[in-house]
Amino acid sequence: TPKPDPAANRPLRRSAHCPAARAPGPRGGRRRGIRLGRIDSPDPKMTTPLVTHDESDRLALLHTSKLLDAEVDPAFDALARLVAAQLNCPMAAIHLIDSHRVWAMSRVGLEHRQCSRLESLCTITIAQNGRMVVADTRLDERFADLPWVQRDSGAILAYAAMPLVVEGHALGTICGMDNKAREWTPLEVARLKDLAVA
Repeated sequence: TPKPDPAANRPLRRSAHCPAARAPGPRGGRRRGIRLGRIDSPDPKMTTPLVTHDESDRLALLHTSKLLDAEVDPAFDALARLVAAQLNCPMAAIHLIDSHRVWAMSRVGLEHRQCSRLESLCTITIAQNGRMVVADTRLDERFADLPWVQRDSGAILAYAAMPLVVEGHALGTICGMDNKAREWTPLEVARLKDLAVA
């Protein structure tokens, strides 16, 4: 049985000392070679998305793929339904992360197909460049102030995600979400990891 990785849930620290997004520097928070871009003001009023050190190459590959705004292949819809079933959650999605927006290539239980990158939980996942498992987003400083967490109805209170890596670049995420706080079991996390590389 896979064991939870404590580092996966470790909060990322944001401060005014983090480097600007356009020119990441050595003082930025780092995790597996990923640098965090500057946040111009505290959450939830951030004006610059978190970025990866390979942002330009990542975006170039994403746009070359022609997946953004394309007609959705039924196979991706099936994959999103499988995520929801395997993780026992009401919401699941396959997200692609553009420069300023997050677009759902496929989704289950989510009304909107896209949102601002500044409002997205998945932006933080690709900046961290590893799995993200959060039992209660309201108690996590990375997510607590996001609109999707603060909503009166349909809030995302539990979140589990893996980056979708193509040619070494995280183009988006595959994720499961719940509108109630909950623990994600090691088996569910293992299933999500398998689906991310399927």
